[in-house]
Amino acid sequence: MFRPARLLVPFLTGFLLDVLGAAPMAQEAARISPSKTLANVSEDYWDVTMRLNPLNATYYGYPRYHDRLDDNSAAGRAEEKKELQAILSRLKTIDRSMVSESDAISWDVLELLVNQRLEEIQLKLWQWDINFFLGPEVMIPWTIEMAQPMKTEEDAQAVIKRLEAMPRYFANQAQNLKEGLSEGRITVRSPLQRTIQQLEDMVKIPPERTAYAVAANRLPEPIRKEYLPKVLHAVETSVYPAFKQYGQFLKSRYLPNARPDETPGIWKLPQ
Repeated sequence: MFRPARLLVPFLTGFLLDVLGAAPMAQEAARISPSKTLANVSEDYWDVTMRLNPLNATYYGYPRYHDRLDDNSAAGRAEEKKELQAILSRLKTIDRSMVSESDAISWDVLELLVNQRLEEIQLKLWQWDINFFLGPEVMIPWTIEMAQPMKTEEDAQAVIKRLEAMPRYFANQAQNLKEGLSEGRITVRSPLQRTIQQLEDMVKIPPERTAYAVAANRLPEPIRKEYLPKVLHAVETSVYPAFKQYGQFLKSRYLPNARPDETPGIWKLPQ
């Protein structure tokens, strides 16, 4: 899922490297090993989060993963948890008292970011996350329109693969919500109804007027001439069927079980 808070990490990592490069070797001899280790752990954390959150990677201009969506399945969450726990374990091996004051702040920020995400996984937020402002049906097309690289044939092929991944992504989304239904983690009616309406409205838009077409139209000729029709075909055969199936699930299966709007607080959910 799209997580803007992760923007902190590149600044964290860059600041670490600047500090190390400017410090005299004699004065920093006792700190250089833990500081380097911290910089490496920070960079590895960034790489891991970009790989596991490819939509974020596109938004931040990370030069990979533009052909995929997040793995929002149980296997994807298990992999993310394993990777984050490994990062946290490495961080804990660094003696915080042996690094500079600025590095200690970076140590704290990295610990906070990792623990925050691990807590999200533990609390199973994916089981009831329906958001008509920042839901995937909004953020995927928005990111593709605003940030998807569209300069080469490889870029064109990447966006088509990303669109073709939509049915699997939204099938996983529905499965996550089914788990929430069975475990009592259910969203309230009002945002759910707006999301259903949002999905129904989206599939009425002609493919050539969608965000995906806007992105494809950034391709240079003659690549655009070849690949724009392929992008529009992927919208018709992958994106819209995914939206329709997901919207139908929300309307027929989820909506009858939604919580009343009078009980919106998370205190109504288990744990």
